[in-house]
Amino acid sequence: MLCFTVCSALEQTVPGELLAEFTESAAQITGLTDFQDIFQSMEHAFLQLKSRLSVEENNIRIVCRIKALIEDNLPQAGAAMLADQVHLSKNYLSSLFKRHTGQTLNDYITSVRLQKASELLRTHGCYVYEAADRVGYKDVAYFSKLFKQQYGCTPAEYKAEAHR
Repeated sequence: MLCFTVCSALEQTVPGELLAEFTESAAQITGLTDFQDIFQSMEHAFLQLKSRLSVEENNIRIVCRIKALIEDNLPQAGAAMLADQVHLSKNYLSSLFKRHTGQTLNDYITSVRLQKASELLRTHGCYVYEAADRVGYKDVAYFSKLFKQQYGCTPAEYKAEAHR
């Protein structure tokens, strides 16, 4: 009964996979009869949960830092540069980012770049090649292809429409 009550209370604040791990650990007390054993088992389950939550909080901080680094270093932003900044491998960083955002790191960088480019075209009247360069694309044709995929029109069409 105690395990059920605790797990029900935690459902509101603990992510699903961590709650499942806690529930599994805590369920081991159902066969215990000695209060000391029950207490130690629950203490162990809570310590494991606390440890995992600390790791998750740190991972969330890393993802937030990565997003800020992308914004601050948009033209140079890439997995290698970002991994160096947070002292993680590129593969681990990419995996962590995907797990916490649901989006690959490269897709996120591309969407931020294109959003910034659209802003430059719309409000600053930049030429297409200038907007591409400012957000990190040296190949204007590739930039235009990505832009059209995202916005359904070329950067030049987007700029013209914005200035009508």
